[in-house]
Amino acid sequence: MKYLTIFRIALILFTISLQANEVKFALDKGQKAIRTYSGDIDQKSSIHCIFYKDRIVKKYGIKPFFIDKNNEIIELNSFIFESEPTIISYHKGKGNITLITSENIIPRSDPSKKKFSIIDFNILTKESSLHEVPENKTPNVTLRLPNRTIFLNYSMKEKKLRSTIIQNGETILKTSYEINKNDSDNFAKVFSSPPKFINKNEYIESGSIDETKVYYDKNQLLFDHFSKNDQSIVSLTLKLQESTSLRSYTIDALDTEKIKNINSFYHRENLFLFYRTKDKTKYAIIDNEKGEIKTNNSIHQVFSGYFNNEKLKTIEKKLNKSRIYKPTITINESIENQHVLRLSYVDQTTYNYYNDWWFHHWMFQNMMMQQQQQMMQQNMNRTMNNLPRFGPNIESLEVYNLTKTSLSKKNESINIVLDSQFNPIEGGSTETIRKNINKDTYLKPFKERAGTKHFTAAFTNKTMRGVFYQKKIKQFSIKSFDL
Repeated sequence: MKYLTIFRIALILFTISLQANEVKFALDKGQKAIRTYSGDIDQKSSIHCIFYKDRIVKKYGIKPFFIDKNNEIIELNSFIFESEPTIISYHKGKGNITLITSENIIPRSDPSKKKFSIIDFNILTKESSLHEVPENKTPNVTLRLPNRTIFLNYSMKEKKLRSTIIQNGETILKTSYEINKNDSDNFAKVFSSPPKFINKNEYIESGSIDETKVYYDKNQLLFDHFSKNDQSIVSLTLKLQESTSLRSYTIDALDTEKIKNINSFYHRENLFLFYRTKDKTKYAIIDNEKGEIKTNNSIHQVFSGYFNNEKLKTIEKKLNKSRIYKPTITINESIENQHVLRLSYVDQTTYNYYNDWWFHHWMFQNMMMQQQQQMMQQNMNRTMNNLPRFGPNIESLEVYNLTKTSLSKKNESINIVLDSQFNPIEGGSTETIRKNINKDTYLKPFKERAGTKHFTAAFTNKTMRGVFYQKKIKQFSIKSFDL
């Protein structure tokens, strides 16, 4: 098995070398690399950045590269910053790439304030420009769309909501929204916790388990929230750039029994719910335009004969442990112009939803630190094993075994094909338009390759694009290859 794994890794690396488009880049003398960053823009193109510190001028820089839908790698101009920058968002316009950054204000009189910059790159002329944003308040929510970025700021005290739509450094649209008395309570519930943006431009397997979610659809923002205190479902809809457009509804009693565990997903003007009461596992659909319940029945009634009962029993058993497990519900469009509903669960003590492929940046940047911590832990375990034992065996505890199981086994899931009216159908394909890529298969060889550091990657539907430093040649490689 060990030799088979080595062979597979070698085969992937060989395939990469055959299929890769590549550009090499070296920092100037006196410039030291800090980290890299890679991000998918629209499932066709991507951006890759090298962060560095210039020890001569004592400033920081970003060196960006753009890879288009044809896998052409385009080098863009570097930009210098007074303090270390962070990428807030990025998107693509007509012939332009826009990068939005933040950095600490020097001197740091107020640590909560940031300096924001918008950098526009013309892909054809290679010209670039930097625009400073006059505001210095960090947005409460950032929505990164393929062609623009939306910042949301809200004040619970003042009950105010503002949006900033950034198309490029010269086109910034700001709107303040009126919250009338009828919607004020729902506004307070929706923004009682930071909303999690769900990026539907990519395949979503499990989605978010946050109490409040926000979606972008047809120039509207749609928020949904489940209130544990009064067992209500709250939805809030906002038409962008229309100050009086905010409207909301509440479903006060979704079920006669107390809901122990619930999750939701917005799709095609409907809110889909998967929840567990004391004795039942249920599925509901709410018309988001009308605020009316269209379907609300047990899973067995709605989908009888469409799934494996043993799988549902496993899911129900997990959902009964509501302090550990959370239900998940997502819908992705199939290659046959249908919809694939996925019902499952996650361990909420370890799960995080990342709406971009570049979630592994942190993992790779801290890989060496983790390895050192693991070695320290192993040494400590050896020491502890030689000491007299007191108290219960930790491996006998339920929490330990649950965590161990969650890391070693893939969670059970039910996949059901729905028609255009969201009724279940037999024989349909569960293959989705946006692919569920097993990214670990492609990332593992780079993680384990000696002499490679600062590796990050972005995935499109058909390619993986990455940037990494090669110690042997003392250069960065920016690559794209087919999956």
